[in-house]
Amino acid sequence: MKKITVRFDDELHKRLRHLSVEREESLQQMIVRLLRAELERHEAAKKPPRRR
Repeated sequence: MKKITVRFDDELHKRLRHLSVEREESLQQMIVRLLRAELERHEAAKKPPRRR
């Protein structure tokens, strides 16, 4: 597992923290989930449409 440091401005950090509390998950869990979802959307957009 790799570790990184990310800097957020105060307002973004506050909003993320509140959302993580609402969803009952840690800030790290939420950020990893959001990053994975974004990667999946990106990879799905790159795939050519299926032929029938």
